[in-house]
Amino acid sequence: MNYKLLLGNKLRFLFSKSLADMQNFYVYAFLVGNCLVWYGSTRDIWQVFWLIPLVPLLLYLKTTRLVAFVLLGILYAEYEVYEQLAWQFPESHLADNHLLTGQLEGLPEHRGEITRFRFKVNSINHQAIGSHGTIYFRLACYRACPNFRADQHWQLLVRLKPPNGYANPQGFDYEKWLYTREIKATGYIVPSNKNKLLKTTRDADSIREIIRDYIVKSVSENTIADSLELDTKGAILALALGDKSYLKDSQQQLLTSNGLSHLMAISGLHIGLSVIPGFILAGFFWRRVAYVQRFNRIAFQWGCCLVPAICYTALSGFGVPAIRSLLMIMVFAITQITRSSFSVHSRFGIALWLILLVEPLAPLQISFWLSFVATAILLLLSKLNTSGNALISLMRLQSQLFLLLMPVQLLIFGSLSLISPVINIVAIPFVSLILLPLILVLVALILISEMFITIPGIEYLLLLVEQLVHLFWQCLLFIKPLTQASQYFASQVSYLVLLIYPLVFLLLVAINMRIKLLLIFIFYLFQIPFNKSRATDFRMLVLDVGQGLSVTLEYDNKVLIYDTAYGSKDFNVTPMTLQPWLKSLNYPAIELMFISHNDADHSGGLGEILNSWQVDELVVGPDVQLVADSKFTPRLTNTCYQNQFWQWKDLSIRSLLPLKHEDTLLQGNDSSCVVLIQLNGLSILLTGDIETKAEQIFLRQYPNLTINILLVPHHGSKTSSTGPFVKQLKPDLGIISSGYLNRFNLPSEIVMKRYQVNGVEMFNTANSGAVEITLDSFGKPIIKQWRLDNRNLWRRH
Repeated sequence: MNYKLLLGNKLRFLFSKSLADMQNFYVYAFLVGNCLVWYGSTRDIWQVFWLIPLVPLLLYLKTTRLVAFVLLGILYAEYEVYEQLAWQFPESHLADNHLLTGQLEGLPEHRGEITRFRFKVNSINHQAIGSHGTIYFRLACYRACPNFRADQHWQLLVRLKPPNGYANPQGFDYEKWLYTREIKATGYIVPSNKNKLLKTTRDADSIREIIRDYIVKSVSENTIADSLELDTKGAILALALGDKSYLKDSQQQLLTSNGLSHLMAISGLHIGLSVIPGFILAGFFWRRVAYVQRFNRIAFQWGCCLVPAICYTALSGFGVPAIRSLLMIMVFAITQITRSSFSVHSRFGIALWLILLVEPLAPLQISFWLSFVATAILLLLSKLNTSGNALISLMRLQSQLFLLLMPVQLLIFGSLSLISPVINIVAIPFVSLILLPLILVLVALILISEMFITIPGIEYLLLLVEQLVHLFWQCLLFIKPLTQASQYFASQVSYLVLLIYPLVFLLLVAINMRIKLLLIFIFYLFQIPFNKSRATDFRMLVLDVGQGLSVTLEYDNKVLIYDTAYGSKDFNVTPMTLQPWLKSLNYPAIELMFISHNDADHSGGLGEILNSWQVDELVVGPDVQLVADSKFTPRLTNTCYQNQFWQWKDLSIRSLLPLKHEDTLLQGNDSSCVVLIQLNGLSILLTGDIETKAEQIFLRQYPNLTINILLVPHHGSKTSSTGPFVKQLKPDLGIISSGYLNRFNLPSEIVMKRYQVNGVEMFNTANSGAVEITLDSFGKPIIKQWRLDNRNLWRRH
């Protein structure tokens, strides 16, 4: 039997034109079914399995096959949900230490003294995982950490908790990120003599760590960077290994603002470019070796070009974006090898099928939508650009791609830069055609030198790469002011833009008028949620910032900030919480900002805000230390004392504490700036971290004051919220800002009972997420709880 012929026939059937023609619509229906599960709000997976008997009948009837594939997409995603829920960390074990055995997966992330890594668990407290499948934890070590390395097997004593993140209207969704990586719990390593290395193995990740060690050591010794933005090793490691842990926060923000985040990663573009050397070398080899000439030249070249693509994907640690790109290349290569005759669009559909089956969580990832939407647009535009001039075609393609992706970028990121197409036209060839090939050669030489034989001169190639990366960062810093000036946010997209966009699109793209009108209509649908003006009505948001505090208040096109969440040299909450929210609001300046006192969980983000926004007036507690080297200096800075007033139309703002003549008596938490906000009979009290002594002074100064909404003092600590304080103020609502399962065990049960006895309705950001307060037409508060009102599958409830 001719097995080669049989295999070829099977492959031709799998990738046949008839199948390809059918699957294009079916895969989109399957994707719709997936999305109904991932972006729905249900957690009861059993309620959809009654649909299984309907699927064969719907598949049998031609008119209902699309519906059948939607149901199949739902069922496939629900099965993945079932797998995710097969093992969950029991909350009854939160207060206990657990002894784990398992293996490090991927490269450990080092940030200052903190090391984080993904840990594949073999046993918990000497009990094997067994039938629960594969379980991953994300662990952190905070001080005196061992030298954790990829593929080491460890026994570790840890303290664990369920996956958790901040639940806010804007910002990085850490819980979703953990869910897509199948993380079942997070925790930290408890110092103990039980922590010990069991064994070390060698595979792809350990080889990646050898390369990283060499680059980190060499770049540290020969560094040419003179600022954090110009540090070079982060970019080299990102391009070589897909490891972004050495990229500084300022560098990542610089890339994002210029629309270049896709370049500092092992992206689909880079995986695609890696096949070119394999294709060329295979053709050279085929022409000179008679033995391989028995194979078809094109088939031989396509088969060989997969080798560098697979190797580069392995260098990335088989990251999901790299695997997606590899699957698309493999589909294209196999169709070329089997000489299957069907369109590029059909190959695109087959690749989408494979990705959804191999990576069922892919629709939850931003990179999935960006890569496939961009690829679909490129496939559409590739047929439309017929200019013979390559440069003109490139510029037109980049402009069209930018315009068509603009709604997607605004929807996902909330902002875009109007000059990013021009930047990309220059940056993509520089990084992909000059910098990336040099880095790949560097990686190959490092591997040979470290594992086999020393190769002289590697340091000179590394120095050249450093110089090029340094030039790249210098150029981005040079155009940074222009980028910021051309930055537009979702809230800024006006009807004027909606009128201009269709005209530009009609001029740029020469296609059938019906298709143009359809695309313009889709654009309008994308833009509907963006056309919202800044709040003229009252809106207050107590952000979910963990164990800390940050509040924003909007009224009359002005914004007030009360505290800026936790921040330190190693970790800052503000860029993930308060900053994205402020950017989405798009205020040109912050009218008024209060920093209640100097504790890091209240004042730590001050520097981040002053580096991003002009503050008209900054009011700080007596003990607050001002930031000396911020980009913007507040136009006016005052120390908070009693009886300072601000008026925004009919909204009044007044500082009540501390008393000026008693500032030496009230120290630390008791020196917090207490602020009263009043609007048409509604009164809100912001209390910082005041404790018993300050509360007593407050009651003596304001014996007749009652309020509607109280920001509970000191996160609900038992050193605050005394009985007389709660009884006199008589708040209707109390809001506590605290971290989920925080180490201080706040809020105190005694304090919670005290409020409940007094009839106060309580909200806690640890359970509610961000708490938003608006007013109805009668001036009564409307409360929205971001976590509870957005019950996605990945959210803790």
